[in-house]
Amino acid sequence: MNRYELPRNEYNPLLALGAFGKVHGLIPQLSPQAAFVAASSEASLRLAVSSDVEFALLPMLLRRLRIEAPGVALTVLRADPEQMPALLASGDASLGIGPVCEAASTRYQTALRPIRPTVLRADSMPDPVCLNELCRRPHARVSFASSIDRDIDQALRGVGLQRKVLLSVSQFNVLPALLAQTDMLALVPDYVAQAMVAQGGVRSDPLPLPTPDFDLAMSWDEQTHNDPAGNWLRSRCRMFLGE
Repeated sequence: MNRYELPRNEYNPLLALGAFGKVHGLIPQLSPQAAFVAASSEASLRLAVSSDVEFALLPMLLRRLRIEAPGVALTVLRADPEQMPALLASGDASLGIGPVCEAASTRYQTALRPIRPTVLRADSMPDPVCLNELCRRPHARVSFASSIDRDIDQALRGVGLQRKVLLSVSQFNVLPALLAQTDMLALVPDYVAQAMVAQGGVRSDPLPLPTPDFDLAMSWDEQTHNDPAGNWLRSRCRMFLGE
């Protein structure tokens, strides 16, 4: 014979390995996945984000992704951090971005940037808000991460103080209008405060209280861990949202 041929009707270890791999799912794991080419891809990706990310960080991220991958279809879902593990496990989301929630952890998670709680206000008082002023004035709260609210309130109780939350809303984009011409305060992530201050009508101060460390993180599940499109999306989020 001029070339090697597998003998017929005889035991062959290569054929046996192939049969074993099909039964136990090894062959798909060993097969190389197609490379992801962002400029020409028409992949569909689903991104779950918390409301703070949707308001302050998502517009910039989408602009950058559009430049690199104009044919990729991206569906964005707003979700509380507690909801993201279920969305990832079901395949309803390829990637989740939001504040770290210990009660809703996933197998794969990496921090993108710290979250620095910041005081937002619409009044014209020249001095920064002090701790007593923080507790004296009424607060408007956006429900985006219950663990952060809980830890801030616990830190206040640790020094014998508490804040007065008189208004709770579900979205950040209504805050400037709600704070306008009032003495209300709102505690928001630093990147949300920066976006709102840039739009005008509000100002921000550092939170006058030591708090635990908070992180913004992205999370994903086993089914997208080795996916080339998922790897690309995570790398872009690290680049554009990381600090």
